[in-house]
Amino acid sequence: MSWPLLTSLAGLAAGKRGGDSSFFHLLLGNSNPTITRIELSYQDSSIANGTSTALEVTAIFDNGTNQNITDSTYIVPDSQSVVTIQGNRVRGITSGSSIIKAEYNGLYSEQKITVTPAILNSIQVTSLESGILPKGTNRQLSAIGIFSDGSHQDISNDPLIVWSSSNPDLVQVDDSGLASGINLGTAHIRASFQSKQGAEEMTVGDAVLSQIQVTSNNLNIPLGKKQKLTATGIYSDNSNRDISSSVIWNSSNSTIANIQNNGILETADTGIVTVSASTENIIGSVKLIVTPAALVSISVSPTNSTVAKGL
Repeated sequence: MSWPLLTSLAGLAAGKRGGDSSFFHLLLGNSNPTITRIELSYQDSSIANGTSTALEVTAIFDNGTNQNITDSTYIVPDSQSVVTIQGNRVRGITSGSSIIKAEYNGLYSEQKITVTPAILNSIQVTSLESGILPKGTNRQLSAIGIFSDGSHQDISNDPLIVWSSSNPDLVQVDDSGLASGINLGTAHIRASFQSKQGAEEMTVGDAVLSQIQVTSNNLNIPLGKKQKLTATGIYSDNSNRDISSSVIWNSSNSTIANIQNNGILETADTGIVTVSASTENIIGSVKLIVTPAALVSISVSPTNSTVAKGL
């Protein structure tokens, strides 16, 4: 869906003013940019009767920046028998056309919206991703309404749509259609609107590796000492396990320290070195400092191993 931006119009008599533009001065710094115009846009300029679409009002500043000011703008349709404004959405209540007008601090913009008499025939639940949903991860679903005139409309975020899961213990879904894998298994995610329902099967699989943490008991290692490093895998379900033996170890400077396949670091010279562990295109690292050799012990021995009696 596109959001066409519309040139603002002057001279609309509005019932009340929008917000204070000084608010945007705080957001955009101390240069005190000035709003030169506002632009009204819709997600869909034509909607089926009974459905809604998102609207947005954007402030354009003289320094080239812009800011969403929808919540601070006075918005009203010229025909309230055709559409009604519900928060940041416009809903069709009968077929026809209406001009939506927006006013903010003496700046104006308007745009036509059309409400068709099309009837909802079916709902298609889709996702940009396919395949197994790893445990602990999310996937965004969309609900596309297919109407009697052959048109398609995204109804995913309509306040009247109801998202549900056939088994919330396996897959949960929120009001925006965001599905979350909870436990292994298969469930159906349903979207219901205007007595119609669409569904998508979703299978939750094993959690996947999402992060590697490399740790060392000491970050400052004396020259000549060895140090065991640990690579811990953090998974999509927030579980973790030691994966030190299954990662590829690497030292950023082998003249300072070398790292063995088992995670044992051997120092060779003083300096700073970064040691990394990687697998499945995921990498973690730790920065270590090799310090000058430390005194470990003192050994005292006599010059002669035998001494005459009486001395």
